[in-house]
This record gives sequence, structure tokens and C-alpha cells, in this order.
Amino acid sequence: METSLAGKGKTAVLTVKATGPTGCIKFWYHMFGTTIGRLRVYTKASRSLQKSTVWSKQGTQGDVWRYAQVELKQTGTYEVSGCN
Repeated sequence: METSLAGKGKTAVLTVKATGPTGCIKFWYHMFGTTIGRLRVYTKASRSLQKSTVWSKQGTQGDVWRYAQVELKQTGTYEVSGCN
């Protein structure tokens, strides 16, 4: 998901449904510059607005692509959210 052209305060969200008891989300991210916001992975209970952060990065992380792997410890909905 690309958020650098979205404008300040905009958020992009990717939703993932975990159907088994365990699993993982694997992804690469590039967070470089003075206006970098946050990248988070949340878990969200069905029919609930409450989210719990299970992974997060904020601010510049260097001008390199980085790999992340987040273990999914329960079934349900996970959201990958990026904002600038």
C-alpha cells in the first residue's frame, strides 16, 4: 500500500482474515523520510470497533526495504494500517 501521495493524515488499510488457529502475515515495508507516519498491524474482534496493536513501526526506518513477519495467534480479522 502506498501512502506517500495520499496527503497528511490519510490512512490506507489492508484487511486479512485468519481462518486457522495459527498463521502469519509476511510483508516488506519501506519507511524513509521526514514525513513518515506509522505502520501498524491490528487484531480486531468480529463486530467490534476495538483494535489491539500486535506490531508497529513509526517514523523513518532508513532508505531500505525491511521484512516483517507477524504471527497470528487467533482466528479473526487483522488489519495492516499505514498513515502519513
